[in-house]
Amino acid sequence: MGQKWEQEEVQKLLASIKEKKPVSEIAKEHQRNNGGIYAELRKLAADFWFKDKKPMEEIIILTGLPKEDIELTIKKRENAMEAKVTIQNAKLKAMRAPVPTPTTSVPSHEIAELRNEVASLKRDVKEMLRLMNALYDFESA
Repeated sequence: MGQKWEQEEVQKLLASIKEKKPVSEIAKEHQRNNGGIYAELRKLAADFWFKDKKPMEEIIILTGLPKEDIELTIKKRENAMEAKVTIQNAKLKAMRAPVPTPTTSVPSHEIAELRNEVASLKRDVKEMLRLMNALYDFESA
């Protein structure tokens, strides 16, 4: 990850996009690489969409990004938010799960129930991993 963007620098970036300066020139002005410029523009596009509720056409104008890039960024952000919710729900579920007390013998119906719960938890973990990968991909973009 690169350096944090200060608000003044973000405003300068958006002004440069409005002036239709090439990304390579903007990158030099900000002492960043092209990837860092595009990453910040994608982040801004997602913020405009989710936080500011701006229409797609306005986001395209503000960021200079193609619609397809913005839509992909929005989808990645949605996946990241979904992953966080799934992880939080799994943590809550784990905290609420009853802890079995040791006994000398466990009835077979309890064993079957535990097996079903373990299978369910395995599915939850696989889903969490899928969503965490989506979050990682989003944060890496």
